[in-house]
Amino acid sequence: MVAVLKTDGGGKNNERVVSSAALFVYEDSEDLDLHSDSNLVGTISVAFKGTTNDAEMRGFIVGLSLLDVYGSSTIKTVYLFSDSQLCVNLITGLWRCHAENLKPLLKKVKGMLKHFDENREIFVQWISRDLNEVADHVGRI
Repeated sequence: MVAVLKTDGGGKNNERVVSSAALFVYEDSEDLDLHSDSNLVGTISVAFKGTTNDAEMRGFIVGLSLLDVYGSSTIKTVYLFSDSQLCVNLITGLWRCHAENLKPLLKKVKGMLKHFDENREIFVQWISRDLNEVADHVGRI
């Protein structure tokens, strides 16, 4: 099975921000349709006080937690998508993290990915906002 996890974060800096994620599951990668929400199996959102970048990074944490709750043992491939170029590039190691507030969050995300990476392939990739509408909508509810 293949999981697609779309994450998002937003709000007003130093006020209420929201991290959100949407999980889609497919039988195999040939069925993937990033434009459709027909295979949606779960969503999650968490509100807190912080920065927009905190919210974007925490989107990965709540998303990976959702995947864990779903029962990730049957999933062999995970596609993690976010419209945050900053977070994607930090997680993939393309950019170095200089923001002190993001360092512990980045460490947690990488630890969670390492846990999930033991028995499956994981791909982290940036997507445009128009392909991330479900995760964005979950964060606005």
